Amino acid sequence: MLFEWDEKKNASNLKKHQISFKQASKVFLDKDAIYISDENHSENEERWLVLGKIENFTIIVVVFVDKTNNEEEKLRIISARKADKLEEKEYLQRIGKD
Repeated sequence: MLFEWDEKKNASNLKKHQISFKQASKVFLDKDAIYISDENHSENEERWLVLGKIENFTIIVVVFVDKTNNEEEKLRIISARKADKLEEKEYLQRIGKD
């Protein structure tokens, strides 16, 4: 799986949320991740949210666009942040650790 992102947006996201897009890409390795269609922000492209964990069991939310084509699986990361308490609870309930 390949990842792409805008470097200026990555720097801005790192400053604002203390999560780089490289770190955020690890959420896609989480077998328990929850995928949700982001219909409110999908006017020009189909955006998705993924709620899952990365290193140190930090639970995050990543907004992304699936750019997969016939030749390669590719995701474009738009933003990433730590999950809020409600999102964290939803994730923990899903994996049975609530």
